[in-house]
Amino acid sequence: MEAVLSAARLREMQDHVRRVEVARPTREYMVRLAGATRSHPQLPLGVSPRAAVHLQRASQALAALVGDEFVAPEHIKAVAVQVLAHRLAPSSSSSKTAGEIIQEILQTVPVPA
Repeated sequence: MEAVLSAARLREMQDHVRRVEVARPTREYMVRLAGATRSHPQLPLGVSPRAAVHLQRASQALAALVGDEFVAPEHIKAVAVQVLAHRLAPSSSSSKTAGEIIQEILQTVPVPA
């Protein structure tokens, strides 16, 4: 089987993603999203700080893929359910899925200007 990507090219792409700018208000927005999972009444346990780091990295990757040099709230919203929902288990009394709860949180946490 032939490799579709060399190790050097993969490292180059990873470096490019890490260089995508994340402004302080945007970083704080991601922290507030993670915090909202920890205080949501239908989630016994919220996401960890490490999940917020993964949310940032996925947002940076999306921004890089679409050719942007900085992370915008739209990038975060586009990847939040995929990055966060599988880390959550709603309470047994909840009628919502983890993805639905993340969507709800995205609607309620104020977006930075």
